[in-house]
Amino acid sequence: MTTQPLSASVAEPLKCVFCDGNLPLASDGSEEHVFLSSLGGRLITTRAICAACNNAFSTGETEFADAVVGQFFEAPRNFLNIISGRKGPPPTIENLQDPASGDYFDLAPGMTPVPRKFRIPNKEVMIRGSEHRLVASTEAEAIRAREILALRRIEVEKFLASSATHRVGPMNYRMLMSNKSAAYRSIAKTAIVAGVVLFGNETIRDKVSTDLRSSARYGREQVRSLVTAAVTPDWPMLLNARAHPDSPAATASGFEHSAVFIDVRDRWRAYLAFFGGFRFCVDLGPASGLPRRSLVVNPRSAVHARLDADIGVPQTIPDIAALAAQHDPDIAAEFRSALDRVLTVCYQEGARRSDELRAKELANELEEAGEDEDARTAVMARHSQKIATIDAGGVWQEPLDFLDPQP
Repeated sequence: MTTQPLSASVAEPLKCVFCDGNLPLASDGSEEHVFLSSLGGRLITTRAICAACNNAFSTGETEFADAVVGQFFEAPRNFLNIISGRKGPPPTIENLQDPASGDYFDLAPGMTPVPRKFRIPNKEVMIRGSEHRLVASTEAEAIRAREILALRRIEVEKFLASSATHRVGPMNYRMLMSNKSAAYRSIAKTAIVAGVVLFGNETIRDKVSTDLRSSARYGREQVRSLVTAAVTPDWPMLLNARAHPDSPAATASGFEHSAVFIDVRDRWRAYLAFFGGFRFCVDLGPASGLPRRSLVVNPRSAVHARLDADIGVPQTIPDIAALAAQHDPDIAAEFRSALDRVLTVCYQEGARRSDELRAKELANELEEAGEDEDARTAVMARHSQKIATIDAGGVWQEPLDFLDPQP
C-alpha cells in the first residue's frame, strides 16, 4: 500500500491598505468603522487596516484626525440625536450663550437647552451695590446657592425658575474645522476603507494611489491637494434608495452618509457626503476601469442600516483642482445651508414633541384644579399665555415661592 503526501494551501494574508503590513489571518485586521463611529457609523470591516494604523488615526500621530472630524460634525449629531456606532449617547454642546439674555447653557441631544451648572461669581465682581443674574438648573441647586450666598451676606431679591423653555438652540451656531489637514486625512481614510468594502482589499491597494494612502496615514502634504470640500451643483446623485440585503429593514432618513466611486475622465474619484449635505471629493488615483459603486448608510437608525442606491452622474463634474480652488466663504455657506436643513427637521420634530408635552401638561393641571370652574379657567388662561410667550420666542418664568427672601 502506498501513501501520497498531503498538501495544503494556506491563503496569503491580506495587507493593511495604509502600511502594507500583514493583517493577522485569524481575524484579518482591526475592526474599523467605515464611517466614523462618532458620526453614527455602524458598518465595520476587518479587512482594511491593522491595529497600529487604526489606533494612529485617534492619536497625535495623525494630529487626532478622527477626533477633528467628530468635533466638526458635533452640531448635526446633536440636532439629529445621532447615537454613536458604539451605542454611545449623542453629544452635548457645552457653554453656549443666549444672545438675548446673556445666559450660558448647554445644548443637550435633540437641540434641548439646559442651564449651565450654577456658579457664584468671583468675589472681585461681587461688590456692594452690584447686581448679578444667577441661573440654577434645579430646585436643589437653587436652595444650595441661596445658602452659600446667605453665608457670604449677599442679598437675594428673588429666584426665578424657567418652567417651560422652548428655545431650540442658537441660530448663529458656526461649524469650525480646527485642523483642515487632519480632517482631510480622516476623510481620505473613510474613502479608502469604504473602497475596501466595495471592491476588496487587494483592488484598493492596487488602484488607490500610494500618495493618497501614505498622506492619509503619515501626514504627507499631498493630502491637501487630493481631498477637498465641495461646493458645486454638479454632484453624483443617489437615486431609488432601498434596503441592502444585509440590513433588510433599513430605511432612508435623508441624512445618509455615502461614498460614491466613479471614474471621471482620467481620474478615479470618491464623492463623500456626510449627513446628506456635507460633501467632500477624494482623488483616488488614475482611472480604475472599475464599475460605479456606492456605499450608503443611515446614521439616524439605532442599528446598522445599509442602503443600495442607483447613481446618477451629471454631464459635467469639476476636476479636483477646480474644487480645491474654492473660497472658504463659499464652503462655509454651503455647510451652513446643509446645517440649516438639519435645523429645519429638528424644529419640525421638536414641535411635534412639544405639542405632545403641552397637551399632557395641560391635562395634569386641569386634573389638579378639579371641578372648580374658576380654577380651571385660570389654568386655561395661564396655559394660553405661556404658549403664546414661548411661541413668540420669549421665556416663560415663574417665581419659586419657597425661595422668596424672608421678610
